[in-house]
Amino acid sequence: MALYFYLAFLLIFPILGFLSRGETVFTAEKLSAVQMPFEKMAVYLFRKTEKLPLFAGHRRFLRPGAVRADLRTLDPSRGIEVREQCYFIRKIRYLLLFLFLADTIALLLWFSRKNESVIGEGGRLARPFYGEAGSEQELAAEEGENEIGTFLVPIGAQIYSSEETKAMADQAADSLFQNLPGENPSLSEVSENLVMPSKIEGFPFQISWESSRYDLIDSSGNVYSEALGDGERAPVTLTAVMTYEGRRYRTDFNVCVTPRKLTAAEKLSRDIYAAVAEADLDTAESPYLTLPAMVDGHAISWKEPEADSSAAVFALIAIAGLLYYRAADRELHSRVEKRKQQLQMDYPQMLSRLVLLVGAGTSVRSSFGRMAADYERRKKAGKEETSPVYEEILRMVREMESGVSELDAYEHFGQRCGLLSYSRFCSLLSQNLRKGNRELLSALRQEAEEAFENRRNIARKMGEEAGTRLLFPMIIMLAVTMVIIIIPAYRSFTV
Repeated sequence: MALYFYLAFLLIFPILGFLSRGETVFTAEKLSAVQMPFEKMAVYLFRKTEKLPLFAGHRRFLRPGAVRADLRTLDPSRGIEVREQCYFIRKIRYLLLFLFLADTIALLLWFSRKNESVIGEGGRLARPFYGEAGSEQELAAEEGENEIGTFLVPIGAQIYSSEETKAMADQAADSLFQNLPGENPSLSEVSENLVMPSKIEGFPFQISWESSRYDLIDSSGNVYSEALGDGERAPVTLTAVMTYEGRRYRTDFNVCVTPRKLTAAEKLSRDIYAAVAEADLDTAESPYLTLPAMVDGHAISWKEPEADSSAAVFALIAIAGLLYYRAADRELHSRVEKRKQQLQMDYPQMLSRLVLLVGAGTSVRSSFGRMAADYERRKKAGKEETSPVYEEILRMVREMESGVSELDAYEHFGQRCGLLSYSRFCSLLSQNLRKGNRELLSALRQEAEEAFENRRNIARKMGEEAGTRLLFPMIIMLAVTMVIIIIPAYRSFTV
């Protein structure tokens, strides 16, 4: 089912690519060959969402109104419609890239899981090489279309003849006797599975197990006592066959099995384990373990358990794309807030320079021209970083050079800055142009003093906020210090 979904979702992209093949890309970004098709798809989707009535209720999600205001604040030049379209098309393009990446990775994971099967033809499992330890493989058994359950199938290593000393065999037998009961109280009361290893650490033996009654205990140590009646006790002889380089040592262990009730599913599981163990013994000389196809009248087919992580990867990457789509607006607004803060911090310095130039006898317009020219020269020389207030002054000077009246240029300057202090400043300049104001210089000086005082207050407030942010780490450090002091003191009292 997952494969059909991934393929159907992937089919959307070539369809969108075909529908958007004639779209015109008008972004100023330099796009790679991979991004170009997604850019056309984004243009196509953006254009369709503008026209289809179906998306009328979702316009607020797709195009929040605050975005246009933020874009206009960052760049108040003309063409806001085009820049807004480029902004949303760019967001849609990255969303499509995220979704395509999510679907592609999910498909690769799905196919890689299918191609890594350990079960060969005829239900064969590859054995470890000679001398290596045996292994276990988790497999799922099916009867027709019905899944029976998951089984941990032991796979013994290929054995070859070897020589062993009797003393080491006796020591291995003692170790087996001590560990064989497992969770059972003793070998005379066995109801839980026994510990019947195929190899003991420190001994060179490959151990196989034989049981006098495989219907009660198989060669893997699984106990099947559901056939016993209440109070019935069944003796079983387990034989450990230790083999090393052709020499075989047999040790018998007497076990008494007590009854335990089993469900039908547990009984079938027991029979499957027994059949697998028998097949393991029958094919011990073979490089493959052939899994049983028929167990107690049940046709068994084998497969590996489902471990498909493609859906989770698809969901995570798709969610990441959606989060990016929404986070882009927050990032844009944060840039606007940072610009406002920088304008507020640069206001006193800009005002001080203007007062200095006007006090030297330069007109207000010429003073702005000198400030803009000096800023542009220092910026090209790499001696000054981009400043929002001087960027606006430069834009205002260019407006006046292009024919805009000085009064309108001041009003546009105040509107673009968008702060109360700049509106008050522009009001002083406009009043000076309309009515003439001999006290302009003193008014500007008074405004500069108030601006510096306001900047000191802002700096003080920012310092208090920084101290508040440090309060939580200081509390954590205090707690750690208290623990370091209290624990040694407590231990000294207890001693």
